[in-house]
Amino acid sequence: MASALIQRLANDRVLIGLLLQQVFGQIDSSRPNTVFANDLIINPFFAVQLGKGAYLQNGDMQARCDWRNKAFWTPLPIRVGYALIKPKYTLNFYGEYQTSVFSRGWVKSALKHAYRLNISVQIPVGL
Repeated sequence: MASALIQRLANDRVLIGLLLQQVFGQIDSSRPNTVFANDLIINPFFAVQLGKGAYLQNGDMQARCDWRNKAFWTPLPIRVGYALIKPKYTLNFYGEYQTSVFSRGWVKSALKHAYRLNISVQIPVGL
């Protein structure tokens, strides 16, 4: 199950939103007739167009709520990028830094610091 709210602001230069994802169906073999909820993933996002293809956004932020362990973990990513938009393709370059900013009772694996450099090519459908 997933739900999203998206809003454009400031003459479409700012995009904010919230995506919630909840997956059900993990079965515990010791309780064969019980279906559990996996982690609730909370993905708030924002993107600001800085002009001339440059942008700032929060990157792949996925806070997680573990229902069974009553635990919560929140990362904070910051991404700076540049999109070169051409008629037949778009090149997207970005750098991202992410760190953990809040953890309460989290026992699963989680990164303390992460770095990402990306170069991607996007080709419109129909070319």
